[in-house]
Amino acid sequence: MNKHMSWTKGGFVLVLLLAVAFPGCTSSSALEGNGGPECSDGIDNSGDGLVDEDDPNCNFQGDITLYCPNWDSETIAPTLSECN
Repeated sequence: MNKHMSWTKGGFVLVLLLAVAFPGCTSSSALEGNGGPECSDGIDNSGDGLVDEDDPNCNFQGDITLYCPNWDSETIAPTLSECN
C-alpha cells in the first residue's frame, strides 16, 4: 500500500472527525444545502457573525423584531409578502 495514499485517507478521516466534534469550526458554505431555509438552519450562512433570528436579513426589512424563519437567504432581507 502506498504510504501517501494511506496518509491521505487517514487525514480525511481526521478532518471529518474534527468537523463532527467541533461543528462551529467548519465553514458555513460546507454546511449549506441541508434542505431547510437559511433563516432557520442554525448556521451563519452569510458569514456576518449573525445566525438566523439575530441576522437582520432574516427579518422583514431588517427589523429585528419581525423574524421570518421561512426566508431562505441571510444576504437579502425579505419584503412583507415574502415573510410568511
